[in-house]
Amino acid sequence: MRCRGSTDWRVKYKALWTVPIFATATALAGAPSSDVPIDAFKGPQIKHIKVSYPMIARRAQQDGWVDLGFMVSSQGKPYAVSVLKSSGVEELEDAAIHNLEKSTFVPASLNGKPIDSGDELQFRFVLRGAPGRQIRRSFYGNYVDLLHAIKNRDAKRANHLLNVIEPEDLAEDAFYAIGRARYAAAWGSPSEELSELERADLDNNVVDCLPPDEARSERLVRLALDINLHHYVEALATWKKLNSTPLPQDVRARLAPAILQIQHIRDAHLGYSVTGQIGATGWALGLLDPQFSIVVSDGKISEVRLRCRGGYLYFPFNPKLQYTVNGNYSSCGLELVGEPGTRFTLNQF
Repeated sequence: MRCRGSTDWRVKYKALWTVPIFATATALAGAPSSDVPIDAFKGPQIKHIKVSYPMIARRAQQDGWVDLGFMVSSQGKPYAVSVLKSSGVEELEDAAIHNLEKSTFVPASLNGKPIDSGDELQFRFVLRGAPGRQIRRSFYGNYVDLLHAIKNRDAKRANHLLNVIEPEDLAEDAFYAIGRARYAAAWGSPSEELSELERADLDNNVVDCLPPDEARSERLVRLALDINLHHYVEALATWKKLNSTPLPQDVRARLAPAILQIQHIRDAHLGYSVTGQIGATGWALGLLDPQFSIVVSDGKISEVRLRCRGGYLYFPFNPKLQYTVNGNYSSCGLELVGEPGTRFTLNQF
């Protein structure tokens, strides 16, 4: 199966905002009602990033992605680097760690004072212009067999194939994630299915090996999951991408009322709740409304992070508080850090 290739590497830096935002935290019912000051935090900023694509991976036409977790010292040097997850190419993992360790940062600061801080960064190693680039026939055959096993409700065969399939590049990893999403739809949870579709990176997969109709179909599945799980900011973003391409009129007619309802919830500031569970690297969601509170049902949340167009802020989680983000810093993303497996309800109002 032939794909459109590319030759490049990219860095996706998650702490994009370095201007402090200001928020108020107001006590919930049962506690004194007062504004609680939250210290302004500026996240670390890339000063110089090391760029190196390992020759052994280039010669083998291996591409992929690596998510790194690390600390940045008050002098701007990264340390305690670890691989959070990756597409599975060991040479690219080693190269990402080496690149990061040779890079420098403007350190984070708290109230103007440089401090050590933790952060995450994603490296994408992407080959462009690789002649005759193809998804391996053996890989694609296993992928098709996996889809058939799932369709036939053959869990034993599907589990076997998931264990033997080993993606070697971004294109194969996208297909593998779609297979895992189909598996989650059959025997897992909607949250697991959505997580795998996010990994498939349908909107930004630079190798773009999916046929257009199949890519659109998977985006529609993701949109339905975002709506059903109340991931409304993500649903609006997916709808915007889908709406820019030809859609069958019956599909558009079925989806339009749900999109209008989300827009009404946003514009009228109607309250709604989202249930979530913290994974190995945290939990993240776009905020439709600047006011929110969090109720933990099991486990522990240690930190709340807000990434907005106007700034980046984090603070210790306090279950007795509700938070309001200054309207000047609209379009915020919420990230929760805590014990993996922690269950909670996010209330927006």
